[in-house]
Amino acid sequence: MTRCRGCPGQSGVLGRLLLLLEHFLVGALHEELFRGLAFARLERLGQAQEEGCAALAGTLEQHGRQVEEALAGLSELVGQTHTTVLGIQSEQERQGQRVEEIYEAVMEMRRRPGAEVTPTPIPAREKRVFGEPPAQRFEATRICLRVAGGTAARNLCLLAQREVRLGKNRENDIVLRVLPSTPENDDLTSRISRTHAVVRLAADGVVWQNANCQNGTIVAGKVLPAGASCPLLPGTIVRPANVLSLKCHLCPSPAADEET
Repeated sequence: MTRCRGCPGQSGVLGRLLLLLEHFLVGALHEELFRGLAFARLERLGQAQEEGCAALAGTLEQHGRQVEEALAGLSELVGQTHTTVLGIQSEQERQGQRVEEIYEAVMEMRRRPGAEVTPTPIPAREKRVFGEPPAQRFEATRICLRVAGGTAARNLCLLAQREVRLGKNRENDIVLRVLPSTPENDDLTSRISRTHAVVRLAADGVVWQNANCQNGTIVAGKVLPAGASCPLLPGTIVRPANVLSLKCHLCPSPAADEET
């Protein structure tokens, strides 16, 4: 090849320029191809996300309808339960009032002149003697605790067992709760222990025995701490956890014709 004397190395420079141009074009082509692939992937990813969100929205809507139906059924069940509980409470109050009327009628008959009741003889080892001084002592085999105070009907609890447990737990012989159930009354009930106390017919009389109760008991105006005990006398006012007022009534021995 013949070179031009005035342009030494001209073909070499042109070759380098061509190589640079080729490299630039290839790089630009690769970049555009990469961008195209990335954009296509982003489109597919966005479409998949849209389909997933639509499926999730459908599932949530279906579950929402199911939850609404369940809540509607639960609300109806709660209403029925509330009505039933109110009916039970009304029946309990009616029965309590009836028992109290019977008790008052019996006591009135005992107080009538000439209506003497001959007590059934009790063996010396079985006699229960209550009260002090000795002039006020009398034989008795039963005790009742009546809710004191207020004008509404009150339950009369007859204790015919040797030992009776009291507390807010339903497993007790006598359940101590403040009714009706309201936030204020429930707060008062929470002060009563699950098993608050035990009433015993002991050899020397009736004994109130506090269990491991947190708030103790007020007996005749004095605080009786947890685990302590004291005798119950006729007319004694007992306030478990200083919430409910229970008045102690001691019943004389039943007549012979009342025994079965």
